[in-house]
Amino acid sequence: MSGLIPYAGYDRTDTMSRSLRAASEHVNAEQRWTPEKVSELKRLKRERRAYSEIADRLGCTKNAVCGKVHRLGLPPDARNTAPGTSPVLIISLVAQSFGVTAKNILGRDQSRRVSEPRQIAMFLCRRLTKASHRQIAARFDRNQATVGQALLLMRCRFAESADFRKSIRALERSIRERSSPLQTPVEHEKTETVR
Repeated sequence: MSGLIPYAGYDRTDTMSRSLRAASEHVNAEQRWTPEKVSELKRLKRERRAYSEIADRLGCTKNAVCGKVHRLGLPPDARNTAPGTSPVLIISLVAQSFGVTAKNILGRDQSRRVSEPRQIAMFLCRRLTKASHRQIAARFDRNQATVGQALLLMRCRFAESADFRKSIRALERSIRERSSPLQTPVEHEKTETVR
């Protein structure tokens, strides 16, 4: 130890105070979970709402919802993976609502008329299914960087625009209504990837 020079910036008391502060914040966050909020969380979870939507409704962060779900021992599958919801259904309904075809969305057209519904379809695939970036990229015949950029853009619009949030939630309701527990997600039906 004699040959080692201690790092001048290290302060053990500062590290301990940061740890205590973090623990205190965790306790405070837990105290904000009133019985009413917990009950509402469980109800929304039973309705298969996405974590992001639950967070919006409860006025907290998505991470807070994830943590509480875990601590309550609820099933972790809180993303709205309604039985029968598949990328095929999402692409079809988004295309229909924007007056384009599924073939347009999966194609190479870069016009705003097609690129906007394509990005929205990617966003909804991420919100409403368990699809990873890689799976969404494969479905839309795009690379993961393109999907990541589209999802970031859509998340920003969703956070900033009340009108956009309203239209996305209307689409989500429509998709949920069309999803049936008796349906099985068919990945390659009706929409052929255009290469």
